[in-house]
Amino acid sequence: MAHEIKQHDGLILHKRAAWHGLGTIVEEAPTPMKALELAGLDWEPLESDSMFGTFADNDEGTPMKVACSTHKMLVRSDHPEVVLGIVGENYTPISNIELADLCYDLCEEWMKEHKTQVRCESAGSLFNGKKVWFLLQADPFEVAGHDGDVVHPYTLAFNGFDGLTSMSMMPTTVRVVCNNTLTAALRRGGSGIKIKHTTNVKQRLADAMRSLSSSTESLDGMRDEANAMGAAKIDAPTLQRLWLDVYQNLNGRVDEPNENSPSGVKQKYA
Repeated sequence: MAHEIKQHDGLILHKRAAWHGLGTIVEEAPTPMKALELAGLDWEPLESDSMFGTFADNDEGTPMKVACSTHKMLVRSDHPEVVLGIVGENYTPISNIELADLCYDLCEEWMKEHKTQVRCESAGSLFNGKKVWFLLQADPFEVAGHDGDVVHPYTLAFNGFDGLTSMSMMPTTVRVVCNNTLTAALRRGGSGIKIKHTTNVKQRLADAMRSLSSSTESLDGMRDEANAMGAAKIDAPTLQRLWLDVYQNLNGRVDEPNENSPSGVKQKYA
């Protein structure tokens, strides 16, 4: 899968480069507002009043022009030639600065609760701005009883302008640096905030900003879950069943292994 970082996309990364070699690397993790500027996300989605289409010549030999009032076009304020999406008349976009504001409020909430800072590990856009994200990182922690097993708890703030993508904020352990990693983070994402771009989106966004405790609790939950998994003891039969379940989920059901099977495993598929 391609990284989908196009000509008019920006990317900021904290300390570590991405696999694709793109983006600007900074030594100090920026605040959401600084990341907005560094990643070139300080543009607005502009909405058209209506849409017009020009079609092939009609019987009279003149082009036919049709107006559409049920949909509108979204473009970038800095590059109006870039179409972000064709959306319904009731679609209300959430701008990049509003998304950064939500990230800022989360950072403030975390600071009050834990006396430590949350900063941006990465921020950027894809498909020339059709998708935008901020990846916030709290302090990493080591799993109890497992020296060197370090977990990096992130909160992903994600938005899109295609008319189908909700604004969402969710916990993840995936370092988002491109479309591949964004897709992986969204597939594995846990509970969080999700807001559709409807007519009351501004009120729902304000409500979300006032109730960010669930997002900070999700970051805390990562530590508890990691420690619980680290403390779990797995015997040989349980481990064998685990790997058999994984294999069957990927490749289909197989016969149970027995002592008469070559190398302990039957090769015949059920």
